[in-house]
Amino acid sequence: MGRKRDPPFFAYYSTILTHIPVVPTPHNKQLTTTPQEKFAGMLRYADHLIDRLTKALEELSLRKNTVVFITVDNGTDNGSDQKAYQSLGGRINGRISGEGIYSLTERGINVPLIVNCPALVAQGSSSNNLVAASDILPTLAELAGAKLPLVRIDGQSFAPHLLGRTPAQPDRPWCFSQYYKTRVVRDLRYKLYSSGQFYDLSEEPLEQHNLKSRKPTTNEEDLLALKQLQGVLDSLPDNAKLPWGFRSISARKIRARRTTAAKKQRKPSGN
Repeated sequence: MGRKRDPPFFAYYSTILTHIPVVPTPHNKQLTTTPQEKFAGMLRYADHLIDRLTKALEELSLRKNTVVFITVDNGTDNGSDQKAYQSLGGRINGRISGEGIYSLTERGINVPLIVNCPALVAQGSSSNNLVAASDILPTLAELAGAKLPLVRIDGQSFAPHLLGRTPAQPDRPWCFSQYYKTRVVRDLRYKLYSSGQFYDLSEEPLEQHNLKSRKPTTNEEDLLALKQLQGVLDSLPDNAKLPWGFRSISARKIRARRTTAAKKQRKPSGN
């Protein structure tokens, strides 16, 4: 930022905080800490790094007109990789959730997005509008007055909302997520999985009671939302064949379980 302070610039900083494995930071590496304390320390250290960034902008006299985005790529871990990590937990609307990363529940995919710019974005304002990760590129382009690449962009800019202007197009009606072959689409209230589960998130943020299990579903709002979200799923193209094996952590666990089960089936039983 010091080298590029005069022309407009774009800086991207990707940090692994906070993420498993839970480890000490330079601020607490001399201390004996529990996994919960380590995780809290990682969160505080992430705050420390953001503070360093904003102070650098202030020292360079760039703070007022620089738009700062802070977001994450997935939700809270569910503790599946470290037993001692399981008690960390996570909350949705104040309710404790047992699912997180590697799941398509709200704890896994509904993540924070903070945008700050003293000269452009009203301080303390908030919005419940739906935003997808694909919306960030067109938003940055509009804020910078830059042209988008000559390819189809799935996202739509939410820059007008940040700038307090009336958007030229309607707000995003739905968001889409996918993990391996399972897809999910949600609007501001309802959520539908390609595997069939259907939830009213205003009443069921932890997704424990599938509306489809109520036979038949007679609520008109439920039925209309189900029809609309199913229409979105049906309109999407089929999955492309991956040119490599699915190698995520959860995929490795699934393969390991299948291998163990297969070995048990092959093992001869003793008399």
